Amino acid sequence: MLFNRLTLAAFAASFSLAAIAMETPPSTTLEPVVVTATRNPVPVSEVLAAITVISREDIEQAQANDLAQLLALRAGFDIGRTGGPGQPASVFIRGGNSDHTLVLIDGVRVNPASLGGAALPLIATEMIERIEIVKGPRSTLYGSDALAGVINIITRAPDATRFGAEVRGGSYGTRDFGASHAFGDEHASLAISYENIRADGFPSFVGATEDRGYDLSTIALRGQARLGSRARLIAQAWRAEGNNEYANQQLSFGGPPDFATVLSGFTPRDHDTLNQTLALALEVSPLANWQTRLQFSHSTDRTIENQGGARLRSLRPELRLDNTITLGGQRISIGANLAQDRVDIEGSDPLSDVRDLGAVYAQGEFRHGRHSAVLGASFNRYDGFSSEPTYSLEYGFDAWQGAKLIAAYGTGFRAPNANQRFTAFGGNPALKPERSRSYELGLKQKLSTEKLGAHTLDLRVFRNEVRDLIAFKFDFTQPDFGDNLNLDRARTEGVELGYTGRYGPLEARIEGVVQSAKDCSSDADGNAVSRCEDGARLKRRNARSVSGALSYNFARGYVGVDAFGAGDRRDFEGQPPFGNDVKDAGYGLLNASAGARLGYGFALSLRGENLLDQDYSTANGYRQAGASGYATLRYDWAAK
Repeated sequence: MLFNRLTLAAFAASFSLAAIAMETPPSTTLEPVVVTATRNPVPVSEVLAAITVISREDIEQAQANDLAQLLALRAGFDIGRTGGPGQPASVFIRGGNSDHTLVLIDGVRVNPASLGGAALPLIATEMIERIEIVKGPRSTLYGSDALAGVINIITRAPDATRFGAEVRGGSYGTRDFGASHAFGDEHASLAISYENIRADGFPSFVGATEDRGYDLSTIALRGQARLGSRARLIAQAWRAEGNNEYANQQLSFGGPPDFATVLSGFTPRDHDTLNQTLALALEVSPLANWQTRLQFSHSTDRTIENQGGARLRSLRPELRLDNTITLGGQRISIGANLAQDRVDIEGSDPLSDVRDLGAVYAQGEFRHGRHSAVLGASFNRYDGFSSEPTYSLEYGFDAWQGAKLIAAYGTGFRAPNANQRFTAFGGNPALKPERSRSYELGLKQKLSTEKLGAHTLDLRVFRNEVRDLIAFKFDFTQPDFGDNLNLDRARTEGVELGYTGRYGPLEARIEGVVQSAKDCSSDADGNAVSRCEDGARLKRRNARSVSGALSYNFARGYVGVDAFGAGDRRDFEGQPPFGNDVKDAGYGLLNASAGARLGYGFALSLRGENLLDQDYSTANGYRQAGASGYATLRYDWAAK
């Protein structure tokens, strides 16, 4: 089987590196610390989970409008985007559905209870300090939705007195302005960031002629105040508000049994959007080895259709308590949270739904000699569903100098959202939660010498199995043309390989993913299958993807190129998804960037996208940007 073959490949690769690695001394470079994998700070080299970190430098060089555009540059994050700037986008990690990835902003959930998947186009990049992405299930720590992974957006912190501003312009009428300011001292500090992006865009649909653009304003705040020597108060806020234009297809329907759709034109529409998170936290250290954090947060997701007057609002207040105790270098975390998901829909299909939920969890992080492990368990209670226990186990062994062999197992779950349970188009109140289990083997190899520079290799072999996967099944004899149903199961297995290297002024990154994501209940024609290998490929998942970047940094700037390639993917025949399945063709993209520091705090950056003007699609029937260019002028000042 594919999983077994990939497992053997992982071990073969690990032993092939042994001879070189055993001769290399440990690196003395101060490495970054991440928090998302365990909810506690851990150096990147010690994290057992598969993790991707996108730095502030990466963000500035990419000049991306939003999170989806930024992730689209990386292999393993399959993006399905229905048009250009500001248009809806979904991310598929390790073959999971788009609502199997939990998105956080400074640790606060932004996935709405109404639709499930986070609104990626509403997450602008100017106020982001870094992005931590953990692949694999994290329901033990984060509850529902974290089956395939977690994306944690970390905003710019008030760690120094500084001021910055940027203006950007480019193709498709893109205009961008942002500013940030941080001030304070060791007792109290505040950081505030603002960004406004406008773009005229281009026609979303193949065959449409009218440009569809957007206007998005975002403000982010992070503040903290010391309360004596053992306590700290933290406040944070994120508010993204804007207007998105889109085109609605006009369809005429032929009745069963000769069901057909006929495209008769496009209707220009637009909606107003709001995405907001607020949080207030108190951190206390009752003892030197005991840290407690009590946090209240509130998230809001709102959409108002300006043609027809439909309104959708999702609210989530949450109270969370986390305790971490360190004993002899080992770390124990215990916590609990209480939350409520509220959904209100006004329009032709009104809905009001309230669900209470709660969870308790325990996690241990252990290290002894060459062995390390992270063990976790949680118990989750959702109104209307059975209680869901989840478990996780990660083990690491320091096999030789700079190398860590990893084995992991985890379970996850996702409660069906209000749209899947109650809306007119396929709503099914009898839906059960989705449940998953995941297996992973890995090798992390760190190589650092004075002659060769610093290099890191991360190899993973994984298998994810999902039971009761929720999907819409078409039945053209029904008024709603089908129902949301729990499939028997789905399975994804694959291998990921990532490399980062630095040699003097040269930096390189290469990532590649090969995976098989299958519907184990039926084939492409809807016929039942007895073997998962015979099932249909899950839609909009790339079987193969690769990305790479190379940059050269000099005293007053940088130059760089990056590329992305993907194989074909299974997709829907039309938009909306009616008709037979089709394949979106594979494609390759080539981009280039350059930057120069001009003096007096000013810097200029240039970016060219899709330089080969590739005509491609990440969602069948929708356009993507052709060859385009952007320029950014920045000003940064920091107190000395």
